[in-house]
Amino acid sequence: MSTVPLQTLNPEAQARADWYAFLARIWYGGPDAQLLAAMAGADDVVAEHPEAPLEQAWRRLAQSAQVIDAETACIEYDSVFVGTGKAEVTLYMAHYLPGETGKDRYLVQLRQLLQQWGLTRVEKAREPEDHLAALCEVMRHLILAGGPEERTLDRQAELFKRFLAPGYAAFAAAVRESSANFYKNVAGFTETFFRIEEQSFQML
Repeated sequence: MSTVPLQTLNPEAQARADWYAFLARIWYGGPDAQLLAAMAGADDVVAEHPEAPLEQAWRRLAQSAQVIDAETACIEYDSVFVGTGKAEVTLYMAHYLPGETGKDRYLVQLRQLLQQWGLTRVEKAREPEDHLAALCEVMRHLILAGGPEERTLDRQAELFKRFLAPGYAAFAAAVRESSANFYKNVAGFTETFFRIEEQSFQML
């Protein structure tokens, strides 16, 4: 990914970037002990109103982080999302497009868009660009990128609407129906956060 100047962010934008960074990390691989400890100790940091959906989703996730160790969480991640042969739940978002139409073009169009923005895949990257962690990392980058605010928001909205919005709910449902335990709460928080993002982009 290319390096660009960073702009001074307002607190809301910085918080969004931080959440996307967290999601990129937690969906890329199982959490280590340091990440679990940070999650477990941050149970009231999301919203001013304790009954807000995002606050509730985070509280459930933080509580689950308090009762699981890193080894167990990593085993769960590998079992559900990696597996031997076909994974129980795939992290590639093209899989969750409704119907079959457009799935073949999804990754091609995503790569074309990223290339248009000057964002190129790191050669050592193991995962295709439609991996959920990779998409979250691109969203983080777009929030942090310098340039006119309107342009950066337009790019965030385009990436989200075209490549995350069509499938995130189906992905979260697949995790809920899987054998996952800890990651069901990760999926619940992800879906709640993405729903808020989707609603915000619809107002642009």
